[in-house]
Amino acid sequence: MNSNGIRRIFPFWNILILLFFSCVQKESDPQGLSALLPLQGPLLKIGIIGDSLSQRSDGFGLREKLGTRFLLTDYSVSGRSVPGWTQVIGTALTENQDLLILELGTNDVSGYPIDQFPTNYETLLSMIHSHANSAILVTVLAPTIQAGYRANILQINSYLKSLEARYPIADMESPFLELENTIPLYPQTDPIHPNPAGYDLMGTVYADSILKLFVPRLQK
Repeated sequence: MNSNGIRRIFPFWNILILLFFSCVQKESDPQGLSALLPLQGPLLKIGIIGDSLSQRSDGFGLREKLGTRFLLTDYSVSGRSVPGWTQVIGTALTENQDLLILELGTNDVSGYPIDQFPTNYETLLSMIHSHANSAILVTVLAPTIQAGYRANILQINSYLKSLEARYPIADMESPFLELENTIPLYPQTDPIHPNPAGYDLMGTVYADSILKLFVPRLQK
């Protein structure tokens, strides 16, 4: 097996392991990732700038997955697109955050020509940088099971993946494609918004990304 294949497999298994432990934590340990952090020091502040996916899932269950050493603020608004957030980005930058999660794009693929998405996304990134010093976590979107949306999401994901040279990314596409033929990730009545298993998978991917960003640094 070549090194590229190994790199693809190990992140996927990391996500499966975290998904397993997140289920165990619901029954036993409420600390989540906080159990890996020092007991002292300021809380790590994380904000989510997103849409209905975050709003409907209570921030992808991240408060539970991250635990008490993190302070999560979900600014998400149902139906909000990248241009929509650019117009009101100040409403999500009223407090200093250590990390801002950008969970956006699903509404964009049906709202305007998708060839405009990279320019709109870059404008939003620039607006955030001009008003905040927060690190930014870019979300590579989960492919829906609605055919039209899915094709467009996969197309804009190519751009979002290219941002990995500048930003950490949370890759939802890979685990969703890996698991979609094994377990249902969307309800039959809604091909856009994941079911609880899908939302839990997204939360696990985010937790894995946050783990890589913060835990090694804080354990030194």
